Amino acid sequence: MAQVYSQNDFRKLADQLAGNWKSTTQSGEWWENWNLKDGLLIGESLRIRNRDTTLLEQVDLRFENQKILYEP
Repeated sequence: MAQVYSQNDFRKLADQLAGNWKSTTQSGEWWENWNLKDGLLIGESLRIRNRDTTLLEQVDLRFENQKILYEP
């Protein structure tokens, strides 16, 4: 059975993810940026190595019908 979520659950997730996240490894810096806009949680991940930036992923998370949907 699928997990059931509330609008409040989605808001808590957005509050926890919102902002910029950075991790540094031997292969470069990894960034995640999350923003809440019009009820949509928009995220992107980037890798920065030697001044080159590579977009790894862009995703949207949204709340609909008691589900949190992942949309690449």
